[in-house]
Amino acid sequence: MKQPVVSTIIPVYNIEKYLSEAIESVLSQSIDFVNNGELILVDDGSTDGSAKIAKEYAKKYPRTIQYVYQKNAGVSKARNQGFKKSRGTYVHFFDGDDLLSKNFYQEAIKFLENNSSEVDFVAAKLMFFDEIIDSHPLNYKFTKDRVIDLTKEPNASIMHVISCVFRRDAIVNVVFNEKLRIAEDVTYISDVAIQKCAYGVITRPTYYYRKRGDGTSAIGGRGKNKSNYLDVVTYAYNHMLTIWAATNSLAAEYTILYDLSYRLDQKEQSILTNEEEQAYKQDIINVATACSDEAIITNAHLTLHQKLYILDKKYGKAAKSHITIDGTKVYFDGFMLTDLSNSLAHIDFLTHEKSSTYTVEGFVGGPISIPGVEWYIHVNSKQYRLSFISRAQRQQEFLGDIYYGGGAFVQRLEIPYNATLSFTVKTETAEVTLPIETGPFTKFGALKLTYRRDNDRLFKRMTKTIQSSPYSKTRHVALELRMLVQILLNWRLNTAKTRFKQLLTRNLHQLSLKAKLVEILKPGFFSVEAVIMIPRAFILRIGYYVVKKYKKRPIWLISDRGTAAGDNGEALFKYIASRNDCPADVYFVISKNAKDFERLKQYGKVIPQEGLRYKMKFLLADKIIASQADVETTNPFIRQLDHYVNLFNFDFVFLQHGIIRHNLSSWLNRYNKDIRLFITSAQKEYDSLFKNPYYYPKSHVLLSGLPRYDYLENRPAKKLILAPTYRKNLVKQKTDRIGRRDYDPTFKKSFYREFYNNLMNDSRIIAALKESNMTGEFYLHPVFSAQRQDFDENERFTMMQFPYDYKTAFSEGEMLISDHSSVVFDFAYLKKPVAYAHFDVDTFFDGHSYDKSNFFSDEDDGFGGVYYDYETLVKGVVATIKDNCAMAEKYKERVDNFFYKVDKNNSKRVYDAIIKLDANR
Repeated sequence: MKQPVVSTIIPVYNIEKYLSEAIESVLSQSIDFVNNGELILVDDGSTDGSAKIAKEYAKKYPRTIQYVYQKNAGVSKARNQGFKKSRGTYVHFFDGDDLLSKNFYQEAIKFLENNSSEVDFVAAKLMFFDEIIDSHPLNYKFTKDRVIDLTKEPNASIMHVISCVFRRDAIVNVVFNEKLRIAEDVTYISDVAIQKCAYGVITRPTYYYRKRGDGTSAIGGRGKNKSNYLDVVTYAYNHMLTIWAATNSLAAEYTILYDLSYRLDQKEQSILTNEEEQAYKQDIINVATACSDEAIITNAHLTLHQKLYILDKKYGKAAKSHITIDGTKVYFDGFMLTDLSNSLAHIDFLTHEKSSTYTVEGFVGGPISIPGVEWYIHVNSKQYRLSFISRAQRQQEFLGDIYYGGGAFVQRLEIPYNATLSFTVKTETAEVTLPIETGPFTKFGALKLTYRRDNDRLFKRMTKTIQSSPYSKTRHVALELRMLVQILLNWRLNTAKTRFKQLLTRNLHQLSLKAKLVEILKPGFFSVEAVIMIPRAFILRIGYYVVKKYKKRPIWLISDRGTAAGDNGEALFKYIASRNDCPADVYFVISKNAKDFERLKQYGKVIPQEGLRYKMKFLLADKIIASQADVETTNPFIRQLDHYVNLFNFDFVFLQHGIIRHNLSSWLNRYNKDIRLFITSAQKEYDSLFKNPYYYPKSHVLLSGLPRYDYLENRPAKKLILAPTYRKNLVKQKTDRIGRRDYDPTFKKSFYREFYNNLMNDSRIIAALKESNMTGEFYLHPVFSAQRQDFDENERFTMMQFPYDYKTAFSEGEMLISDHSSVVFDFAYLKKPVAYAHFDVDTFFDGHSYDKSNFFSDEDDGFGGVYYDYETLVKGVVATIKDNCAMAEKYKERVDNFFYKVDKNNSKRVYDAIIKLDANR
């Protein structure tokens, strides 16, 4: 039998959604793969339809495709088994959810034939697709087809065996370590590369690496795999360091440190015991400190503070004695650690206190703990040495070791009317003025040449200074013209140009039709957008100054979601409409296509979220009052924020969508949202905003109760309500400007969907509902509203259509099944029973927008039974239904102890606080 030119080996494990596409990608190779290649499909004990697909292809192409079965043992053994069955001159280990460009094998084989004496394998560039479309960060080395000598370029790390094609005779005695399920490929590459200390790179072909949105791939799920922590250091890193120690190349060290750049940024894990975590941390530190100073300091992927952390662990207290400074350059034993002239100052807030007193808050980007390096803020000839504080959101941390506090500062100072504000970094022999960045809450935004007005003074931002001067109309007009010119120059044609260049280098034929169209149309989109947005910016800015002259009363804009009302926004709007003494013009903002649009007009003025009218009202607004904190919901200028932010003059009142029960400080902190009035409803919730790093002063937080609670009624109508929250790892589609998401076909395969679909169709729950003459209603989280079709309704359970009437659901429901959602509090407020579904509590907080609560526990503080698996949840639900949906006394006591007030005055308390905002200015 003719020897195949190339053998492709695919480990197959539960990839039925992707396998056919991957196989076709191989069969369609330009080398005429059917006649010149062999494909070995090693089924690693799949439990889905993967085996069936693999067998069908093997039957269709008996001369080309082999199907091999093994009991589940992992990818390493599957690849080893596949290699034993292979006969090709060249070998490629391919993943069955990925794709190849048509010329992948042709170009790889051609290179290997031309460079057989110099290299044993060749690598192609790797591109992400599916959830993310992007280039891999290690693609920088693919400048041209060439041989990389690892003694001269040890930093040219290669991590993925899947993008490499090997000469068979070079890997006969190389095997994948079957103890490894993570990092097995980088270890394998290391074992091959060491033979010649070289490998090849080719630029024309592309390996397409699928980034799955459901986190089911080995890499996507590595944080939940103990092997990622307990095996990689021992069987991968230590092995690599040992075998490469005899060479004159630091290639293994650079490769290991590349991976450590991600590991050293891990703040927490949820799978190891405390003892295991401590052992893992020490293993990582041991590996990092075993690397040479050169590899550590010159590594392009480690942050400066990660380097300092490793060096501190390596040398202890003596580390600082290795540091020398020459001008602005900082060295560690002769290797340049950083150049201070590349540092910057970032301002988050420039807040007027009184008279000429201002508070400047921000951070510096640079080393703040190196002896001999000092940081200053200057106002004219006066200088103030910066004292740094820790800010949680800027910290760099490795499993409890905070090795960088963030470089944050808060400086109170006097700024005269004629003044120049600047920042410098000083050493013994040099002083450098730093570039200044400004965030949106400074009202400058990111543009370099912007300004803002503070009553009787003007601030002008330059590249390295902020200049203050007394207000004059002439100066104001000059600054506005300067701003308009910068907007004109800031259009997105440069972005379009870059996209066109990227398009020319992309290999799109393996992408889906939709993905192709997106990539092809993006450059044109940015060009058209520039043409449309620039004149609009001119019209709106000029119109703002004209309309502002005729503004007689403050403007308050209230909203819930872009496509729906029915939340705290509507409740407060309804209350304000009942008063005759409101000093502001109040508008409810909602999409003109929302079914609530016309209904809301019975209470007051309603304005469509679409169109220039709303944008103008937003620019003139004094209060933005919303139950949602997402900027997509509240700000119509989010994509052109820097063109308008200096005109904003509103307080953001956050009504909340529900009661905070977890730590949301990573999302709702002051430096991210700048909430002027933050509504809370329970003493524990209120206290948590000061125990956790939200950074709001007490004057910004109100303990009042949610406005929608004023309208809660208890009119039970024999209904079981199912209302779980979302899972961030399943949210792949971005919202449009009114909060909608497209349908995601991969959602149907998720465990989340399977769990709740099974629950609403469970025969025991259905029987209990029938016996009690009850029905069920499923309120899928609005984020997932497009996935409604993925659930199976039945005679007792109905999938509700978004937008939802939550008020009616809470009123008519007799029992609630939820998980970590804040809707639990609405139900409990009415003293009706709740069941908590904590089936995925071990993974729920991974990557979510909030961390686990440190003040509220469902087990100790919650209002119903907590169930950790499907069976006990079903039994608990059935028992509660049979008990006439009665809330137990201990849970009623918890309700009484939790809520601040149980009355109908929540809206009044919120309204009164909003009125006081202006009085306290």
